Amino acid sequence: MALAEAIISFVSQIAEKEGLKEVREVKVKVGELQQVEIDILEFALSELKRGKFKNANFIIETVKASCNAGSVDKNGLLAETSLMRNHGSYTFRSETVHAYIKCPKVWQSRL
Repeated sequence: MALAEAIISFVSQIAEKEGLKEVREVKVKVGELQQVEIDILEFALSELKRGKFKNANFIIETVKASCNAGSVDKNGLLAETSLMRNHGSYTFRSETVHAYIKCPKVWQSRL
C-alpha cells in the first residue's frame, strides 16, 4: 500500500503543478528486482482512485533488470546514476540489488 500511496502522491503533485483537473492515465514501470506483487499494487491503486484519479487507468509494466559498466561504482556495485536522481521519475531501488548484482567487467578484472 505504501508504494501505491507514493505513486498517487507523486502524480498528485505533478497534476497540481500542471493545473490538471483529472488524471486519466498513469504508467508505472516496476523493476523485476523490486519484488512487487503486481496484483497487490493494482488492487491498492484501485482502492486509492478518488478525486482526480476517479477515472484513472493505471498501466503497470515490469522492467527487466540490467546493468552495465557505466552504472557501477569502482567496486562493481550498482551506483547511483543521473536517471535515479531525475526529478521527473520516482525511483525505488531495492537493497537486494546490491547483494545480487555485480558488474562482470569489474569483478573479472579482480581475478
